[in-house]
Amino acid sequence: MTDTPTKPLVLATVDLSHPAQHKAILTKAAAMAAMDAARLAVVTVIPDFGMTIVGSFFEAGAEKKALTAAGVLLHEIVDTVLGQDAGKASNISCATALPMNKSSTQPQC
Repeated sequence: MTDTPTKPLVLATVDLSHPAQHKAILTKAAAMAAMDAARLAVVTVIPDFGMTIVGSFFEAGAEKKALTAAGVLLHEIVDTVLGQDAGKASNISCATALPMNKSSTQPQC
């Protein structure tokens, strides 16, 4: 079996609640990726709704709605900072996730 080399990966994490940091994080990560022709993965994590005390205040499906909304916002941030349709580039991907092994990924921004 032959090992196929893969492109290097730069991982950028974005906290949606701190918009003042988005531009600096994404422009630096994109520049790092460009130096090595690497892929850029942009990720955000939303709080876990599953805790008994927290989860009891949300209706069924609220976690899925939050993941979807966070994904839409993350895509908008990437397009705004890195240029319209930046997320459609084959070397950039976005994902939203929940902590503790619960995740939802979206393969392209």
